[in-house]
Amino acid sequence: MDSGRYFMDGRGGGGARAYQGAAIGTRATDSETVMLTARQADVMGLVARGVGYRRAGELLGISPYVVREHAKAARGKLGARNNAQAVAVALRERLIEP
Repeated sequence: MDSGRYFMDGRGGGGARAYQGAAIGTRATDSETVMLTARQADVMGLVARGVGYRRAGELLGISPYVVREHAKAARGKLGARNNAQAVAVALRERLIEP
């Protein structure tokens, strides 16, 4: 589909994962780097496993409202319209582990 490159962010940020290339839709371009923070990747990983915002908040030690905002930010970065689409893109691009 595309020939993007993966790399780890060396600027701190707690191990953010990045994908350079088109993600989905018109949000990302070939030259744009799509990057999830470590917390966004944690949240999307839990969402991928079917964990709700309330339980994810308990597991991560944050408010469910903060979990929702991390998921929203990840969806925006990935160009996804919903969590299912965001999880599919994040898994395909290896931003989160299955």
